Amino acid sequence: RSILTIAGVTIGIAAIIFLVSLGYGLEQLVTNQIANFDAFTIIDATTANPRLIQINQAAFDKISENGHIAKIGYVANLAGRIKKGDNESTAETVVMAAGNDYWQLAEIKPNAGKLPANNQEIALNISIIKLIGEEPESIIGKTITLNLIIPADLRINPNDGILTTPDIDLKVSGVINGDQSPVAYIDASLISGFKTDKFSALKIKVDQKDKQVVAETRSFLENMGYNTEYVGDTINEINQVYN
Repeated sequence: RSILTIAGVTIGIAAIIFLVSLGYGLEQLVTNQIANFDAFTIIDATTANPRLIQINQAAFDKISENGHIAKIGYVANLAGRIKKGDNESTAETVVMAAGNDYWQLAEIKPNAGKLPANNQEIALNISIIKLIGEEPESIIGKTITLNLIIPADLRINPNDGILTTPDIDLKVSGVINGDQSPVAYIDASLISGFKTDKFSALKIKVDQKDKQVVAETRSFLENMGYNTEYVGDTINEINQVYN
């Protein structure tokens, strides 16, 4: 009886240790997949009413007044159409117009080549490359044609309405991973030539990981009228599930 009791207790304790260790291990694995260390210092900001609460240079200047802002990246989300030089292959696509700060904060990195550095370059993800009948290995350096549809909310005068740009010839500078939906990446300077002075969203890097500082910065942004998202919210929900 003593031997059986000891064996039972040993198996019970071992099972508890195993299950708790498995739970913590899975939790750590999932959270590491969702975010790295730097992600805990980045806040996403958007606006529900672009005409009332704008994301423009005046907003950048005001946000920069907060002493905990290390970097601001901005992006304009547009619709567009890609055409090959022969005009035989076309594809509708999402277009992200941003600068180097946004690429870094969003951790958008090319599989080959580089991200666009000026208004004469474009990077494409694998999905759109396949749609126009090209191969990721050979498309870099080729010229494609882009048409942009710029919404009124991004224009200097929103009353001018939606603008469809004429053909813009761009050189493919890089290939980005992603085969679920077509996305093209251009430099923000390209759309500034079409009387635009606003953007769709911001990524804001806080200068430290401290939760209190992040919370205060989020409150600062929300008081300005922006909606904010933070990876820490997702991590907290995951932790609650595992707890």
